[in-house]
Amino acid sequence: GNLIFADTAIRDTVVITHSMGNLIFAEALRQGTCSLENTSKWISIQAPWQGSKAAPWVSNICSNHTSSRLLRWLAGELQYCDPDLPGQVYRGYESLRPDFPGLQNLIPVAQANVHRALCGSSAYGLQSSYSAALEALALEVKYGEYSDGMVSVSSCTLPGASYEGHYTAPFYMAQINHVDGTCRVGDGIIKKADRLPCEWLSSVVQNATETVFV
Repeated sequence: GNLIFADTAIRDTVVITHSMGNLIFAEALRQGTCSLENTSKWISIQAPWQGSKAAPWVSNICSNHTSSRLLRWLAGELQYCDPDLPGQVYRGYESLRPDFPGLQNLIPVAQANVHRALCGSSAYGLQSSYSAALEALALEVKYGEYSDGMVSVSSCTLPGASYEGHYTAPFYMAQINHVDGTCRVGDGIIKKADRLPCEWLSSVVQNATETVFV
């Protein structure tokens, strides 16, 4: 019979990727599983382009090598631990280790295709039930720099891009944590230009024909 090849081009779509979703989508583009047409836009949120120091440390929570109730609560809320493999993180988190092979291959893909990006520089972030837990995680991991609790600033920022602390900037450095970037808690109580992730995101997706979250 005749061979039928599926059209894998993404057209007229805003693709929004958060955290590990950035790595998954970048690898799909790199392998040619799909491609972005110039009518589409890729919005990257809190990407761990160089991995996360938290990835190897989280196993301490899953294996009960921490007495912190806050961190155990966080692991449950964000589903770090694999219930089928007691004491271990989900295997997907292995790809977030800073020494994971292939991470460096994804950065050029992102540089060529990311239209706008958001990074967080405060583990506490917007006031929410996640604030204290992510700040506690950052203190345990000891990033040695600003982070959103899960991803350091240096890992999130793309080389060559200029990040600014205002929500109108294409590349936005916000005073938010890793959960805040999902707009799970909105824009918070204090409406400051460097603390408006949802305002930034809404300006990006307005008039979009279709929106896909990864």
